[in-house]
Amino acid sequence: MKFGKLFLCVIASAALLAGCKEEEPGTTGTPSIQVTPTTVEEFAVTGGAAAEVSLTSNRDWKVTEKPEWITVSPEAGSASEAAQTIQIKASDNKSVARSGKIVFSAGVVYDFVNVSQAGSDAVVYTTVADVRKQATEKTEEGGLLGQNILVKVVVISDSQLKNYALTESMAMVQDETAGVQLDFDGKNTYSIGDELVIDLSGAHYEYYSNLLQVSADAEKTTVLNKGVEVTPKEITMEELLTGDYESQYVAVKDVQVAAGDLSKTLASDSDRTSITIEDASGETFVISHAAGAASSLVEKQVPQGSGILKGIASVYGAKIQMVLAKVTDVDGMNGERFSAEVLFPWTLGSNASTDNATVNGAETKVLKLGTSKKPGDATIAVPAGTKSFTFYAVSWKSTPSDLTFSGIDGISPATVSPAANDGATANPPYTITVSDSDKYTVSFSSALGEAAVITVTSTKRNILWDFNFQK
Repeated sequence: MKFGKLFLCVIASAALLAGCKEEEPGTTGTPSIQVTPTTVEEFAVTGGAAAEVSLTSNRDWKVTEKPEWITVSPEAGSASEAAQTIQIKASDNKSVARSGKIVFSAGVVYDFVNVSQAGSDAVVYTTVADVRKQATEKTEEGGLLGQNILVKVVVISDSQLKNYALTESMAMVQDETAGVQLDFDGKNTYSIGDELVIDLSGAHYEYYSNLLQVSADAEKTTVLNKGVEVTPKEITMEELLTGDYESQYVAVKDVQVAAGDLSKTLASDSDRTSITIEDASGETFVISHAAGAASSLVEKQVPQGSGILKGIASVYGAKIQMVLAKVTDVDGMNGERFSAEVLFPWTLGSNASTDNATVNGAETKVLKLGTSKKPGDATIAVPAGTKSFTFYAVSWKSTPSDLTFSGIDGISPATVSPAANDGATANPPYTITVSDSDKYTVSFSSALGEAAVITVTSTKRNILWDFNFQK
């Protein structure tokens, strides 16, 4: 028993001694790190002399974040009760004034130093138009831009609207010459109206469905000003359809929402929204908004009148599109509606588009319905007195798909099955060769007493054209 008590006393004493043992730096105790001063004097354009800061840490430490134009010596060290001297240098600056911070971390704790550098008085900017000229590899693989490319641009898209793809990393910007879509390496933290200076030297670019996208590095981006207003360039429908205004903020004159889309809202919280815009001559383009857009768009009905529509011009394949920059971009469409010439009898529904094609050597406007995974639909305006109508149709290459007509009693046949066609593939414009076997006739049980609208639905991808109505 005495031996047992003696043993317990020995253990207790050992524990007490261990608790009183002096802590070894870098091993125990609450982690701490301190760097002073927290801001160093602005570096000269040429870099100049090194700045010095003092660092004290009871843990091993290292630099975990710094601007690429800053060098730190040393970049890591061991725990020490004595202060350590750290030297900070800046490289020559041939651009605008810049700033950043250096983060020193010791485990889960950190401290930082703010750094800044004066800008050059002889900054030469590359125009966005010249950037676009360098992007000569018009493929999804793309290529690399040249060196010494510094642009000054204004952000014209609003990521808070969530109405275009990948808003978390993408932003549309422009200068006085052109516009471009940028893909930032991290999160898109920039707001509409931010004026940015970006070094795009050697940046990768690609063409996604014919839309130019250029990679941008947040580390090489400086915000010069905020809240800069960009006045949209007023253009006509004809000018928009040239494709010369891609990724620019424009105002298209004398347009209205097509009659078949007047019941829609500007966006949907579950599906991509396509709104057909027309002018008096019958030319069209679409407002295209991604699913899950902001409630301010989802809850706002499309404008019911005609007038000026503002937005950011875009392209998908061969189709000219538009994305709204602001919810108020449609507020100028409050005039009296006009009668538009009917170039083709359909109005786009879901997963539908009007595309260009060459059919048996002749240029033709076609209606494409559906995707590889989703059905598509459109409505067809049928004149009064019609007894039947004919049209051509083909299914996507190697993927036959049915077409179903509805909306009026007595349609026969209600379903047709177009043959797959090798020309119905990839992006428009399509090159299609057809024969009489690709022509279909749909009849009504009796002549229509008044004009009517029927719906055509494709189970997957079909292309239709050349509707002719017989009385």
